[in-house]
Amino acid sequence: MGQKKVPTQNANQALAEWAKAHSDTRLEEVEEMSLQFQAPPIKQMTERLAQLASCKKLSISTNNIEEIGFLPPRIEILAIGRNLLKRLDKIDRAAATLQQLWMSYNAVKTFAPLVQCKRLRVLYAAWNLIDKVSEIDRLGTLPNLEDLNLTGNAVRIDLEKKGGGGPAGIKYYQGEVRRRIKSLKVLDGHAFTGGEGGADGGTGSVSAGGGTAAASDGSRPESAREDA
Repeated sequence: MGQKKVPTQNANQALAEWAKAHSDTRLEEVEEMSLQFQAPPIKQMTERLAQLASCKKLSISTNNIEEIGFLPPRIEILAIGRNLLKRLDKIDRAAATLQQLWMSYNAVKTFAPLVQCKRLRVLYAAWNLIDKVSEIDRLGTLPNLEDLNLTGNAVRIDLEKKGGGGPAGIKYYQGEVRRRIKSLKVLDGHAFTGGEGGADGGTGSVSAGGGTAAASDGSRPESAREDA
């Protein structure tokens, strides 16, 4: 017997149910749309998402989404963690407005499509499949990126090993990332407080927390973990 197919829905269907439950609100006027934890889970980001004319934050985490599809035209924050993403193709549809991308716990291997998103300030990409330092170099082309989480990615593990492991390895990793992303202020939930860093120098002092820092596992703080 074949494996039983898990039922799913698309974003149009989820929005239709949302509209029924919020009959006093027009979809075009909603500034924050929450579609996380849907049952059945959302698989496709279909065209009705593009009709959310006022939406600045879309939370669509913890579903079965495999690729980015349609997006609200004014979106600033996209929370799409804990899905089945393997790539970020079509994220450039939001290049003019996107400021925060929360995409932890997916299977993304490259940040290449993000290079068009010059307004991006926050990128939570913990527990993905980023394994090349060249992907960090791509992020260095984003002039406003200040908060990054790479916890659980092979590139962090490899850099820490290269630095000798332990505290020295962590310091080496932090320095290498900061050397490549000059605008960075927070890495893996820890704020930089000074110094340039890199393989030939220190990272400057690092303190826990700061800004919009994520938890060490790449999720948002406990009060908003559904958006991780």
